Order: sequence, then structure tokens, then C-alpha cells
Amino acid sequence: MPASVVGPTPALPRDLVIREVHRFEGVSDPDDTEVLYAIESTSGVRGTLADAFGVYADPATGVALHDVPIRP
Repeated sequence: MPASVVGPTPALPRDLVIREVHRFEGVSDPDDTEVLYAIESTSGVRGTLADAFGVYADPATGVALHDVPIRP
């Protein structure tokens, strides 16, 4: 299970929650898309994670977020 860095210690997916997801699309090129995740840890630390969307997305990001629940 991959860990993410939250402060001085790694956080497991069970310690994280995705609070918001926003998708952005380029003005002139629909393939120019990005997704932005607002993430919060159980200890209250907040941060963001940006990734490309679709074929250009980083597979490691998908693996790291696979078990992180989305709770607005």
C-alpha cells in the first residue's frame, strides 16, 4: 500500500480523505486537461495534488489515490 508524505511522517490511504476534485480543461485544446484534488489528513493537515487527466495522467497517482475515499 503506497504512503503519501503528510508532515514528518508518511500517511496511509486510511489516514487521508479527498475533500474536493476539480477538473480543468485547456481553452484551445480539450486534451489539455488537469485534475486537482483537495486532500485532508485525519490529523487536519490539508494539501493539494495536481495531475494530468486522461491518457496523460500519471499511473502512480491513480495507485496512490485508489483507496482514498472522497468525502466532501
